[in-house]
Amino acid sequence: PDQRELVMFSIMTVMLLAYLPLLNYTKASYLTGAFLAGCTFSQIESAHHQFMEKTHQLMTWLLRVFFAASIGFQVPVSQFSDPYVIGWGFILYLCVAAKLPLAAYVPQFEDVKKGASYNPFIRDRIITALAMTCRGEFSFIIAAFALGEGLLTARMYA
Repeated sequence: PDQRELVMFSIMTVMLLAYLPLLNYTKASYLTGAFLAGCTFSQIESAHHQFMEKTHQLMTWLLRVFFAASIGFQVPVSQFSDPYVIGWGFILYLCVAAKLPLAAYVPQFEDVKKGASYNPFIRDRIITALAMTCRGEFSFIIAAFALGEGLLTARMYA
């Protein structure tokens, strides 16, 4: 079984490396190639497990590097002491914090026994409230695009 899993992972990698340039060459998105390579093996139960086992550490490292290179280095840290930037930072933070009360609207699906040490309703409320506040990654991409197109000033981007 070990040899079979290695062969399957190798075929997945070869298909990914074939689909990416092929779809880029045909003027389609190269990301569609990554999607197709994943779809090809989506019905094989152990494929996801093998992919995660073999690439998890590499993906974690690459995500950190690409985030720092694409978003992190663009943030003008030198402007963080500007009162204008600090004021807008607090205003934008208040907009994010205003999403926390949405936890009050989470319905209760399970009955909780008295004296239980675990309450799934509280967990659901906390997860919903926090999940509603973490939409910043996409906002960074939009803001970087707006800065590049001249729609935002560097001061407002900071």
